[in-house]
Amino acid sequence: MKKVLIGVMIVFMALLTLSSTLALTDARTVRELSMEVRGNRLVNQDLVNEVRQLRLSIRNRIKSIKDSGVVLDEQTIETIKMTTSELRKYHSSLKETQGEIRSLTENAKEWLKERNWDKLKEMYEAVLPIQESRKDDLQQLVRLMQELDLLLEGIE
Repeated sequence: MKKVLIGVMIVFMALLTLSSTLALTDARTVRELSMEVRGNRLVNQDLVNEVRQLRLSIRNRIKSIKDSGVVLDEQTIETIKMTTSELRKYHSSLKETQGEIRSLTENAKEWLKERNWDKLKEMYEAVLPIQESRKDDLQQLVRLMQELDLLLEGIE
C-alpha cells in the first residue's frame, strides 16, 4: 500500500512540475507574442504619422500650385490620377481592417487576470496578420504619397 501511495505521489509531483513548466512556457510564448504585437503597433503608428505629414505636404503643394496659376500638362494630370486611384485602393483596404484588432483584444485584460494563456496566444496570433497587412498597406501609401509629393514639388 505504501509503495502504491508513494508511486501516486511521485506521479502527482511529476504532473505538477510538468503543468507548471507548460504554464511557464505558455506564458513566455504569450509574452513574446505580446512584444511582437507591441513592436508592430509602434511601426504602424510611425507609418501613420508619416502618412499624415505627407498628406499635409501634398495639400500645401496643391494649394501653392493652384495659387500660382500653373497649368498642368496631360501627362502630369494622368500620373496624378493614377497615383490617386492607387492611394484610394490602399486607403480602402486600411478602412476594411479598421477596428478588427480592437475587437479581438477587448477581452485581453480579463484573460490575463485569469492566466488564460491559450486564449491570449490565440488572440495575438490573430492580431499579427492583421498588423502585417496594415503595415504593408501603410508602406504602399507612404511610397505613393512620396512619389506624388516629389511630382508636385517639381511643378511648384
